[in-house]
Amino acid sequence: MPGLCHIAMIFVAPERWGEGIGGRALGGVLEEACSRGYERAPLWTPADNARAQRLYKRHGFRRTGREKDDGLGEWIVHYERAL
Repeated sequence: MPGLCHIAMIFVAPERWGEGIGGRALGGVLEEACSRGYERAPLWTPADNARAQRLYKRHGFRRTGREKDDGLGEWIVHYERAL
């Protein structure tokens, strides 16, 4: 969709959690999206992944209220932020 930079599949190996790697990766993606003129960045994340949700909130993402089953049996929630 024009203007949207959908973010998916940002992972950090568990043994590296807490080192700021995810924040730097996400920050780089958002910076690149801004430089390319995208207007918004939406994403879906597991409803029970509190660590990922804290990361997204720190980077300005807010829950939109949308939730759904991902088709594989996992409940996911939607986040979005302006760029």
